[in-house]
Amino acid sequence: MDISNLPSKKMFIIVNQEEIGPFPVNYDVNNWNMLAKYLRTEDKRESIPVFTRAKLLHDAWNLAYAGELNFATALNVTLFLKYERNPIVWNPVFTFLDQVGKRLEKSSISRKFENF
Repeated sequence: MDISNLPSKKMFIIVNQEEIGPFPVNYDVNNWNMLAKYLRTEDKRESIPVFTRAKLLHDAWNLAYAGELNFATALNVTLFLKYERNPIVWNPVFTFLDQVGKRLEKSSISRKFENF
């Protein structure tokens, strides 16, 4: 697919805002990292709609489980949650954290994950 009129590589894009279509969106690592940084910026985060913030988390985790995104990037996207107060955004997180915790339970990195 050829898409024109995209912003510069210094700006992130969000596709399928508010989950208009029932499909996940994977971005390149640079875009994911810019999104994660923006979401951690308290005065900017809420300019991204609530359902879109939840969808970004959902997509990152599902893509990581599918092997399409590394878990470090997916975890980086979650770092804004320490500032997030909307329960809609938190809703998918508990399921994902529980799944990861169960997979890492007896691994050498389980303590690091618990600290996270």
